[in-house]
Amino acid sequence: MQTDKCGTYAGWNLHRKNSTDYCQECRSFKLEYDKQYRKNPEKLARIQERDRMRVRNKEERKRTNKSYRERNIEEVRARTRAFNNKRRAWMLNTTCGPYTEEEVLSLYGTLCHICNEKIDLGAKRSTGAEGWEKGLHIDHLIPMSKGGPDTLDNVRPSHGLCNTKKNAKLITQQYAN
Repeated sequence: MQTDKCGTYAGWNLHRKNSTDYCQECRSFKLEYDKQYRKNPEKLARIQERDRMRVRNKEERKRTNKSYRERNIEEVRARTRAFNNKRRAWMLNTTCGPYTEEEVLSLYGTLCHICNEKIDLGAKRSTGAEGWEKGLHIDHLIPMSKGGPDTLDNVRPSHGLCNTKKNAKLITQQYAN
């Protein structure tokens, strides 16, 4: 990334903000800048070492995060789902309480609360994946869009297909049969 600002503080700062490698002009500018404005050589050495470590740590974090996600895919998905539900509740101005899928299943069982058939817990959950129709979805009795809270007492296990057909409607007798 070569800009007309390279060789200035603004150019160096642009590289830093964009997390790109510093060009030679910006490196030499920063070295002179540090010598001029940071008279203490020990402090300058610490700053330079910190900058070197920041680059190394950033690369290490990328490798570590990716391998962690690969090893703990279900945990990461559960955390992402919980975060998205909390954010959605906040945006819809409803309450949100902590619960896990295990708590929902242990409290309400593995029958779909809409059609009363058994849920296939081994099936894929992503809509459109093979067998997703009988997979587990967590359904809100009172939809969040209608002011229902995202709490354990307002959620029930359901089939993916039943949940998508129900959409944001309240459960009535037509769904129970």
